[in-house]
Amino acid sequence: MNLPYVLLSTLSSWESSIELDTVVVYDSNNCNLNCFDCETAGEKRCPGKGIDCFGLYKIQKGFNGYVPKIGIDIEKIYPMMAVYERARKR
Repeated sequence: MNLPYVLLSTLSSWESSIELDTVVVYDSNNCNLNCFDCETAGEKRCPGKGIDCFGLYKIQKGFNGYVPKIGIDIEKIYPMMAVYERARKR
């Protein structure tokens, strides 16, 4: 997948005076990102500990590229919203 293209496509369609802060989330743990199907933080679908269990790619605010592992805890990022999602194997 061309990660920059996904973000550029979204940003080029954004029409607002509010700056859109976007990031592409990708599976770096071979877990199929099942945690993103949860509706609440209490649901346990992560086979690991849920810390830095997925990759991030960002273009904005002077940063272009892969975000280093920074200790993101999946249970602390709810609520979240997917703008675009490619079909996943179930």
